[in-house]
Amino acid sequence: MFTEKNQAAWGSGAYNAPKTEALKAIAEVWDANAVIDVRYPSAASTALNSVLKGHEGVYRWCAVLAGYNFAGTFLLFPLHGQFE
Repeated sequence: MFTEKNQAAWGSGAYNAPKTEALKAIAEVWDANAVIDVRYPSAASTALNSVLKGHEGVYRWCAVLAGYNFAGTFLLFPLHGQFE
């Protein structure tokens, strides 16, 4: 369920709406304690070398992703609670 809801929200542009709206959409799908570890050395973007936390972190990560063209990409995520 998380994957479908997340992809629908991301695909609709809800995560890249104005900040207040985006954070509301993120909170509907993502856990407040989410951690996105995107530490990866990249000459293209220093934003890809961070550990992002919480809804603000998801918002920041989506802002980075908005700059890329992912046509035809299907993302896979572990289900919420799968590793608890």
